[in-house]
Amino acid sequence: MTDKQYSRHQKGIIKRYYEHFDNIQLTRLSELVTELYIAKDTPGEDKLWNRVEDILRKLKVPSQQADHIMRSRRVELLAQCLSEWLGKS
Repeated sequence: MTDKQYSRHQKGIIKRYYEHFDNIQLTRLSELVTELYIAKDTPGEDKLWNRVEDILRKLKVPSQQADHIMRSRRVELLAQCLSEWLGKS
């Protein structure tokens, strides 16, 4: 693997991205909650839930909680959990 030479500016951007990674993912998850409310009972709903699952994995949500959310596929439950997580961050 080649080592890329990043400028000081680029290194700063990369550093800030990883410092705020959880907040970025929580924001993306909140956007998905909105999209899921709108897309209820449509063909695109499955894709949105797949994106939710990916973000839950990236946020390292305990597997039991993530499995419960994904099994139920209830937007209300996801929104409630998101609200709790946003309160902690």
